[in-house]
Amino acid sequence: VWGYFSAAIQSESRFGAYSITQVGNNAIKLVLLTGIIAAGWLTATSLMAATVAGFAAAAAVGHVLAPAFARRPKWHRSAGPAVIRYSRWLVISSLMFLLYSRMDILLLSRLTDSETVGVYSAAATMAQAADLMAASVMTVLLPRFSRHTASGALRGQVGMSLKCSAAVVVPMIPCYWLLEPVMGVVFGASYAASAGFLKIMYFGLLATMVTHPLHLLFFARGKPQVLTALDVVLLVFNAAGHTWAITHYGALGAAWVVLASRCLGAALLSGAIGYELGGRRGRGDG
Repeated sequence: VWGYFSAAIQSESRFGAYSITQVGNNAIKLVLLTGIIAAGWLTATSLMAATVAGFAAAAAVGHVLAPAFARRPKWHRSAGPAVIRYSRWLVISSLMFLLYSRMDILLLSRLTDSETVGVYSAAATMAQAADLMAASVMTVLLPRFSRHTASGALRGQVGMSLKCSAAVVVPMIPCYWLLEPVMGVVFGASYAASAGFLKIMYFGLLATMVTHPLHLLFFARGKPQVLTALDVVLLVFNAAGHTWAITHYGALGAAWVVLASRCLGAALLSGAIGYELGGRRGRGDG
């Protein structure tokens, strides 16, 4: 319910209200968890209760902030099958992304020692910032992409996406030379080797930040199966690549596979978009 109201607010590009529903959810959970810990009531049950309460309270706030059509939705009989057909591809893609994006940690934990896993995990944790920032750009651009299906209009949205991403990514390029001191401050001297892993991944992460929001083109075109196909390729690549690289080179090999995987994903997505919008008329213009 919280996600539904948040999506309805997002569809109208009311990002102030959208931020309230997102931040409010986590803020409420933080307050509840702090109180639970202070009272000495920390258990699995209390943690689940705090999580549910956070979502419930945020859903109530979302109901107040949501547009009228979301508070009193009208269900159409044809909507159910359409939603299932569309969303099944997104669910499959999400599951595959969760698997291949953590393939390095999963295999390192089985093939190396705990100290190596801990040092590498610090770099992997920092790398998640790239996905979060790309998701933020997608949040802002989704309503704009969703208004269009014609190739000409979508080319304009692709250009807008690239400009937004470039505005974030270009200032981050010099940060490459600051990774070592930053990692030292955040994680301490015992994790100094983490900076080396993150530096290997870094420009692959930037490539993700530039191209990942372009997934929205296939959302607008109603072709989420294209993204699922790309995720299948990346899952196979990561499974095979990490198995071989970690076996031979340990955590260093895993970092190089992450770089290669990020660059491969950016290249495949760019190629798919070029094909979709190619020619005088895009493939989806009919």
